Amino acid sequence: MHAKLFTAALFTVVMSFVVFLSDVFYWNQLYGLSGFGEPIYTLQEYALCPLDLNLFGALAVTYLLRLAILMMFTFLTTAISSFFKNDILSMTASIAAGFILVIGSEHLPGVFNPVSIIGTDSIFFRI
Repeated sequence: MHAKLFTAALFTVVMSFVVFLSDVFYWNQLYGLSGFGEPIYTLQEYALCPLDLNLFGALAVTYLLRLAILMMFTFLTTAISSFFKNDILSMTASIAAGFILVIGSEHLPGVFNPVSIIGTDSIFFRI
């Protein structure tokens, strides 16, 4: 059981880091690498950001929050797979749980919505 958890967590960390590197590459293409030390509110779309972060700090916060939420999904899937011995039932139950979480997240306020953190940077906007 520990090997399964470790492998799932390692895979999640590596894939989250790959997405983080793609975010760094994307922001480098948009704003240039020299701007990573600038405050995030210097960009027009983040002008109302209540956090005092530089661009790289905002990317790091996004990475850590995304990693935490994806770890939650990973451990939920691993817990579901430990209840079912059949792989098909385990995958079906995990996908169903993910769909329920995504569909149910539409009814949650933005502060408590874990799904919104994965794909967007809405945490940097003033609510």
